[in-house]
Amino acid sequence: MSVEQPLSPGSEQAVLELYSQDMSMNAVTKAMGLRYPQVRRILLEHNVPIRGKAVMSPRGSRHPSSRLSEDQRNQLLLDLQLGQTSHNELAKHYGISRERVRQIAKEHQCPSGRDIAQVRREQRDEAKQTRIMERKIQARRRYEHRYLVWRDLWAQGKSIADIAAIMQTTVGTVGVRIAEIRKKFPSWFPYRLPRITREDGVQS
Repeated sequence: MSVEQPLSPGSEQAVLELYSQDMSMNAVTKAMGLRYPQVRRILLEHNVPIRGKAVMSPRGSRHPSSRLSEDQRNQLLLDLQLGQTSHNELAKHYGISRERVRQIAKEHQCPSGRDIAQVRREQRDEAKQTRIMERKIQARRRYEHRYLVWRDLWAQGKSIADIAAIMQTTVGTVGVRIAEIRKKFPSWFPYRLPRITREDGVQS
């Protein structure tokens, strides 16, 4: 193991000045002819924030990501109690780790990440079912509107042939559609006795 060379007068100030000029620690060591641990120690002794990979984050509660102001902590607890936002989203919002959010939630018996995920799945499923039901209602209304004229004509005593002539379509088309509609909605086109026309004796 090599022995560190003693620092010459003014070396510490020179290191601080070079590092303040956005030089990397490796560049400072080469420029000053010092070893990496020496440069690092000088920076730490003068409370200079170390940039890049050289940063050694304190652990536990001393880590910056675990620190919250009192107002932030109170708001986080409220968000956790509401159980509407995932732990991951809360961690990003408050600038802390997801593990720290989980710890706070556990400490105050708030919903866990799995609980929140389950609630959100149920909410998505409920919203999906609501959308499906709304689409069915809208489809039913469009369907009813489409054949409203047919129903009115049938209620007036018009025959299938009459409806076909008025709607400018074929008798077969009207007959098939009415048969299909009766299966879904029997009350739409109630059965009645057939009518025989005098002209050609055709049953309608």
